[in-house]
Amino acid sequence: MTMLSVAVKLPSEPTGKPPVIFVHGAGTSAPVWTYWQAAFVEAGWPTYNLDLRGHRQSGTVYLTQVGIFDYVDDVNAVARQFGVPPVVIGWSMGGHIAVIAASRGGYSACVAIDPDPPVDRVDESVEMEYGLQTPEDIGYTLDGDPRLLPHMPDLTTEERRIAQSSLCDESLLMRSQRMRGILIERMPCPMLEIIGGLNDYYPTEPSYHGVGLAGDQVYVADSSHWGLVLSRRVLAMLLPQVLTWLDNNV
Repeated sequence: MTMLSVAVKLPSEPTGKPPVIFVHGAGTSAPVWTYWQAAFVEAGWPTYNLDLRGHRQSGTVYLTQVGIFDYVDDVNAVARQFGVPPVVIGWSMGGHIAVIAASRGGYSACVAIDPDPPVDRVDESVEMEYGLQTPEDIGYTLDGDPRLLPHMPDLTTEERRIAQSSLCDESLLMRSQRMRGILIERMPCPMLEIIGGLNDYYPTEPSYHGVGLAGDQVYVADSSHWGLVLSRRVLAMLLPQVLTWLDNNV
């Protein structure tokens, strides 16, 4: 049985709103949701911030054999604990995990932040690779001056320190599966797609909104990939939009 760490933060009083599960990206962990989780609790949403298996506080797992569908199982394991369908919110790899999980039913809404773009076929020519990818392999650093992290141009030093604290190893099998592509044919719940404009490695097209799977999309032209989760400047504008969307769709 996989032991998962879930940081639970609840409103001071019950509000009747469904639980929200936050799913982090590849090579990161729960701290990336620091500001999101605080804002959602303040708005009356019960929140469950998950460390996927083998990440940060979720215990030791041999990640070389772990794939993206194992991570989907982790999210579903948390979702099954509730008596009502939860909201699932994911960023980056976590956005794709959220889409996969929600496409199979059992969720009241899905918010996907810079997810992998939809595909119309699986590329079987991509070979499965097994092993570990370290934060340094991705281009991040675990030590040193956080101002020097090149993938986070719009984060303050404090925000970069939170990003840096989230970094951990990641599965190459998961990366291979993402490169092959995963078909999503239906979305049985309302879906909001959020896209940042300052990405040089996350394509904005095609999009889930463009193919009709996401009913709505928010495009943040002046946000990096990391800015969508940790830039307080970006979140001052973005979080009210997301909370309003959920109030109107859940």
